[in-house]
Amino acid sequence: MRTPSPGRLVRDRTLDVAKGAAMLSVVVYHSLLFAEALEIYSLPWAMAVGALRLVPLPVFLVVAGLVARRTLADRGLLRRRLRQLAVVYLVATVGYVGLFSLVDFPRASETGFGSLGGLLRELVLPEGYLWFLHALLLALVVTALTRRLPAAVALGGTLLVSTAFSSGWVGTPSDRVDEAFAYLPAFVLGARYPALVTALTGSATTRGLRSARLGLAVGFVALTVANGLLLVLGPLGHLSDLERLPGLGVVMLALSAGAGLVAARGLRLGPLGRPLAWLGRSTLVVYLLHEVVLALVVVLARPVLLAVPQPWHPLVGPALAVVGVLLPLGVLAVVRATRSRPPQARPGPSPATSSSRAR
Repeated sequence: MRTPSPGRLVRDRTLDVAKGAAMLSVVVYHSLLFAEALEIYSLPWAMAVGALRLVPLPVFLVVAGLVARRTLADRGLLRRRLRQLAVVYLVATVGYVGLFSLVDFPRASETGFGSLGGLLRELVLPEGYLWFLHALLLALVVTALTRRLPAAVALGGTLLVSTAFSSGWVGTPSDRVDEAFAYLPAFVLGARYPALVTALTGSATTRGLRSARLGLAVGFVALTVANGLLLVLGPLGHLSDLERLPGLGVVMLALSAGAGLVAARGLRLGPLGRPLAWLGRSTLVVYLLHEVVLALVVVLARPVLLAVPQPWHPLVGPALAVVGVLLPLGVLAVVRATRSRPPQARPGPSPATSSSRAR
C-alpha cells in the first residue's frame, strides 16, 4: 500500500472535522464568557466551560503541526509562511487594539489598549484572543529550530518546557504566552509524529488503537467531571489550578489533544461530519473575526440581551455562537465572490467609428 504524502494527510476529512470542531468550541467558549460578563449564565454551560477551554488549542496545534510538515522541509517556504503569519498577526492585533480602545469592551480583562505601549505589549505579550497566532508562530519557530534533532529529543525537550510553564516553575508577564509554551508539544507531535496522529484518526481498529482511543475518551470525561465538581465546590476556573501540579499539565494536554482527535474520528462518521469538515476548511476568518463580532453584538444589543427571561438564559450563549460563526463566514463569502467576479471589459470604439477614423 502506498504511503500517503504530507499533502494527502492534511486533506484527510477527519482532520478537517477536527479543525471545524475545534473552531466551534472556541467560539462557543468565548460566547459563554461574553454571556457571563453580562451575568447571563447557567450551571450546565458553566460546567462545560472547562472542557471547552481544554480541547480546542491542543487539537488546533496538532493539526497545524501535521499541516506544517511540508513547510518545515522547505526553508524558502518556511520563511514565506512565517512572514505571512507575522503580517496577519500584526494587522489583526492593530485592528483589535484599535477597535477596543474605542469600544466599551464587555470583558474587563481585555481593556486598557488605548496607547502605543498597550499595542506593543499586546504584540509581544498578548492577553487577547489573538494569542493563538502568537502561539502558532512560536511553535513554528521552535519546531523549525529543532527539526534536525531526533524526533524523540525534540518532543522530549518541549515536554520539559511544557511542564516548567504549566507547573509555574518559570513564566512570563503574560498568562497567554505561558500557555503557548505549555502547548508546544502538541505542534511538535503533529509535525514529527504524523503516523501517530493519523493512527488515532484513521479507520484502523487494532486492539491497541481501540484501547488507546477508549483510554483517551475516558480520561477526558474524568477531567470534565472533575471540572464540574470543582465548579460546584468552588469558583469557576479551579480546573486551571490542577494544571499547576507538576506533570499534570502535560497529562491534561495529551488527554485533551488525543480525545479531541478521537472525537473528530467519531464525528466524521456521523451526520455532523460533512458540515464540520466544510467549516474546517474556513476556520481562519472565524478565528480572526468572531470575538470582534461577539463584542459588537453584545455592546449594541446589550439591552435586548439583559431583557432575556431567566428560563431562556441557557440559549443566549449558543445564540451568540451562531452569530459569531455566521457573520465571519458571510464576510468570507463576500470576499470570495468579489475576487471570483471577472473584470468588466471597457467598452471600445464601434467598428463603424474605427473605420471612419481610418478614412
